[in-house]
Amino acid sequence: MHYFLTNKFEYNLSGIEHAQFYRWQMFTELKVESKIVTFDYTPELNRFLFRHGINRDVSLNMFDYWQSALAGAVRDYPFVNEFNGLKTKFEYYGQRTTPDYVLSQNKLSLVRYFNSEDQLVVEDHWDIRGFLSLRLEFNGSNIEKRSWYNPAGKVVLYEIGGLLIVTPDNPQYAVGKKNVYYNWHEIKVAWLDHLTSRDQAAVLYVDRAEYATAIVLDMQNKSVPAYVVLHSAHTRDRNDPLNSPLNDVRKLEFDHRERWRGYIASTPQQAKDYQDRTGIKTFAIPVAQVKQEKLPLSANPGGAHNLIYASRISREKRLQDAIYAVAKLVTKYPDVKLRIYGYVTDGQYNDELLALIKQLQVEENVFLLPYQEDKDRLFADADVFVLTSEYEGFNMSMLEAAAHGIPTVAYDVKYGPSYIHEQLDSGVLVESGNVDALADGIAFLLDNSAEFDRQRRLGQERSIEFFGVQATARKWRGFLESESLIER
Repeated sequence: MHYFLTNKFEYNLSGIEHAQFYRWQMFTELKVESKIVTFDYTPELNRFLFRHGINRDVSLNMFDYWQSALAGAVRDYPFVNEFNGLKTKFEYYGQRTTPDYVLSQNKLSLVRYFNSEDQLVVEDHWDIRGFLSLRLEFNGSNIEKRSWYNPAGKVVLYEIGGLLIVTPDNPQYAVGKKNVYYNWHEIKVAWLDHLTSRDQAAVLYVDRAEYATAIVLDMQNKSVPAYVVLHSAHTRDRNDPLNSPLNDVRKLEFDHRERWRGYIASTPQQAKDYQDRTGIKTFAIPVAQVKQEKLPLSANPGGAHNLIYASRISREKRLQDAIYAVAKLVTKYPDVKLRIYGYVTDGQYNDELLALIKQLQVEENVFLLPYQEDKDRLFADADVFVLTSEYEGFNMSMLEAAAHGIPTVAYDVKYGPSYIHEQLDSGVLVESGNVDALADGIAFLLDNSAEFDRQRRLGQERSIEFFGVQATARKWRGFLESESLIER
């Protein structure tokens, strides 16, 4: 089994989890078994997977493993009040029902128990699949004990007095071996050792390095092949990959470079830069692929000037530059619209963008909207994708836009935009940080219908040629064969 390591799935997936799912799809195509491994306790995991169209079998969560709850469906267990002398307060998942995961109003989420003085004594967390999953016991305002349960109501792990204790009802429990741990890092290491010791064909891929690198390095089982996937910059100065010091997590990995069989980068240039810098074998394989067949081209309604951005709303994306560019374009194109579809990872930055929109008086032209998973719907009537990041390891949205026939105007930064632009021969690259050039690049596409039409069709065709399922499968197969992970 090939294990892709990250910390958790959330309501909105980051680029890393999207990349892992793309890889799982590719490995499935190649008939190579794989799982996305998560370590964090996530009682709503099934809902998040459902929202993103991810099969439950893709996920292997540490707590689900301990709770023997790896199956997608677990029957509802009836609520039983174990504390008759205490007052109760209930919360239900149904109160937070969304169109992507419909729940009955009686699906328990949380039960709080209070004593006669209205002090919280016990708090029970229910898994979205219908069983008591975690109990917190309080002493005053402090949590005295945490207990995790399996669907049968047996405790599989509890935390008390700074210790984590694995019980005999936990599949990780081993008679005569260590079952008491002093911190979460230690027990995560032990679980990964336990998992790989039962799988002689195990291969590890560190995706969320700031979370998983230290876990892999501390494993006792050093014989398991381990690779690191580069999703972002490898140096402190993102624009100086050959001379700037390695960032903290890459430095940690480099100090233990004998542990890694190799690295995987999204672009040939980053693969070369990293291998030249560290001497560690580095493969170039895109983190995403597009469908093999052509998708319907965006509608591109006559006279409309619709710009789009879709990704995280965070400071390094420099979305203020896109807003300034729209403010410059409004005079010539009063109907220009920039729709920013993003999930917010920096609330203060999001507030700054809202203030800037108001300051520039472009409230009718720029819109901050919730992130959308349905890319067909997202790109349906867009004309130009705008990308203003200060750094991109790849950029899935730029590729997905091209697959829908939408050219990109992007800052020329390492590594993804320049590589994707080179392969597609579509879109416009401009000097990083130059808002005037950004606005001019957008205007060039909006003003030249023949060139715009050429680029949208060429971008779509070449996205399939260079990043389609078949092209990406060849790269992954080449990697797996060269590393003797599958037979030639």
